Amino acid sequence: PVMAWPDAGSDGVRFAFDVYRHEDLSYDSPGIFYIWGIRSADTDGSAGHGVQTIATQPFASRNFIYYGGPEYLRVDNEVTDLTKPGRDEVQVMLGVVEYGWLWGWNGNDGYPAPYFDNVSVKVFPITGPAITARRMDLAQDNFPEVDALNLTDLGTMHVRFDMANNISPVVDLRNDPGDSIVVDVTIVRDGGTAAGNPELHYVIEANPLFDAYRTTPTSGIVLGTPAMSGTVPVPNRWAFDLPDTGTLFPGDVLHYYIRAADLLGGDVRYATLPADLTGYGDFSDPQAYDRNFVVQALPTIRDDGFGTLRVPEILFWNDFAERGGEEEWFGALRNLGFAAGHDFDIYSTNQPSSGVGNGLGGRTNGPALERYDAIIYSSGDLGITTLSNGDFQNDAGDDISAVVNWLSTGNKGLFLTGDGIASDMAFQTGPSGQYFTENVLGVTVSDSNLRPYIQNQITPLVYATPGNPVFHSADSWIAYGGCPGINTFDAVSERPGATRLAEFADRMGNPGGYSFSAATLNINNATNRIVSLPYDLMSVYTQPGGKSWAPLATRVLMLRDIIDYFGFGFVYFPVGVTPTAEHFAVSNAPNPFNPRTSISYSVGQAGHLTLKIFNVRGQLVRTLIDRRVEVGGKVMWDGTDDSGQQLASGVYFREARLGGEVRIGKMMLLK
Repeated sequence: PVMAWPDAGSDGVRFAFDVYRHEDLSYDSPGIFYIWGIRSADTDGSAGHGVQTIATQPFASRNFIYYGGPEYLRVDNEVTDLTKPGRDEVQVMLGVVEYGWLWGWNGNDGYPAPYFDNVSVKVFPITGPAITARRMDLAQDNFPEVDALNLTDLGTMHVRFDMANNISPVVDLRNDPGDSIVVDVTIVRDGGTAAGNPELHYVIEANPLFDAYRTTPTSGIVLGTPAMSGTVPVPNRWAFDLPDTGTLFPGDVLHYYIRAADLLGGDVRYATLPADLTGYGDFSDPQAYDRNFVVQALPTIRDDGFGTLRVPEILFWNDFAERGGEEEWFGALRNLGFAAGHDFDIYSTNQPSSGVGNGLGGRTNGPALERYDAIIYSSGDLGITTLSNGDFQNDAGDDISAVVNWLSTGNKGLFLTGDGIASDMAFQTGPSGQYFTENVLGVTVSDSNLRPYIQNQITPLVYATPGNPVFHSADSWIAYGGCPGINTFDAVSERPGATRLAEFADRMGNPGGYSFSAATLNINNATNRIVSLPYDLMSVYTQPGGKSWAPLATRVLMLRDIIDYFGFGFVYFPVGVTPTAEHFAVSNAPNPFNPRTSISYSVGQAGHLTLKIFNVRGQLVRTLIDRRVEVGGKVMWDGTDDSGQQLASGVYFREARLGGEVRIGKMMLLK
């Protein structure tokens, strides 16, 4: 029903409701979505735009249709910008639409959902204009435009400041990210006007390696310009851009926000997006500032102190960005002592559920990934538009090709997690997805919903398979699929040549009852190691009474086991454990290696460390470290001697000396 606006002094409005949704867009789905809208009217003409009737006003929304579940949600939208100045009546709408046919979902196995309840409309005083944006219209993490690592000509590796969304029409068969980001700024105070153009404020944590090539200041303000549809300005919409060259380079991190002002009777009021600017300019942690307004320019290229340019071994691809799980993933990486930009890089897909061509394959075809030794991946409970195949009707980014091209260089580690990643590729991404599922993951998908096959367990106990080559610290865990969302894990079985790493227990906690894999290892092209879970790492809970080095959660131990198996040789100290003298240790991985290996060292106390490489004749060929060290660390050896000449294949020895202690190890260089 139409409602009277309750308070003329309150211009802000929130529209909230409960919804039980159940649409997983599986292969037999009809595609039942829910929608919402709001409309308002100035029925007495007090705003100076004439008398309006609410029945003639269109419903306004964010132009989305919604799906997911099965889960209960409280949806709370600020919709101030969707209402009219001077409005005195308001009406809200909830609806259901079958829309799957538009994308080829023509199944008839629908669910009796959605259900709506507890609808509320609340008004509140607001300062300044209403500023809103879709995440897909904000800036996306990115790689060099040249899609290559040109370490001999650093100035060529500029990284564009682009929108996440592909703005090319489907008929053009292209993936063209918008060159600018767009934001809606609406004046909501009755009689108010805009006080100048909105502003984009930014600050960059700049990689000093590229300082000689910068032509744009590392902090500043950019004025917005009216966003255009062809030659016609879009009402209330503003575009913001930064120069594509001379601004961002690999290893830079950018924070930004939008600021706008309105004017009413000499009273100027300001607003920002995001409203909370806590952490702006704080680059100490990837979660310090709102992730929607952070841009990572990748890969992070650093000088290792010996004149060699290095890239972090790991890329964490968050294909579930801002939908949950950040605390679990980043917490696990922190617990392992990993630092963003040093031990791992981050690529976050903005608004991943919309499939707008901005996954990893939407920004690189693979060459920019070359120096990463491993990719770890989260798709949460996304279920669709996980690893895309470049289908312009769905997601124009070709993630599958990018990952396959990266794997083709060999000796890579890939850790893939997500509720529906295997079924999405097997059933919905064509031949390339089927190939990836069978030959890269090494699994056969029976169903996108495992529950009916394991006695309808929602939070099954999982046991690591005895004698498996990966899990040593974690022997059991819970795959949590409970409230508020009921996760639908994939039912997968390992294919010939692949290895089952873990299995689901029955309701009594007994292993061995099911033919489905709870974790799978596949060796791809002889040297690539792929570990996959049919659920996300965020869903891994510690089993009560299970083996765990307190206070580390089981998901942390699992991640550590997987990274160790990939062969990076990191030195870990559990949270709360202080290294002592007996912790002088040295290791290297991979071993055998080609062309480089990471040598890690731990020290119990500060001292002078030497790390040298000898050949089988006892001749010194390379000195890697000869200095005082305070803490442990790692150094890469690329198989060259002190003069930079590449050494022949064969056996080499590393000798580490700290005080009166010596550690010697054998390494094999294979070409």
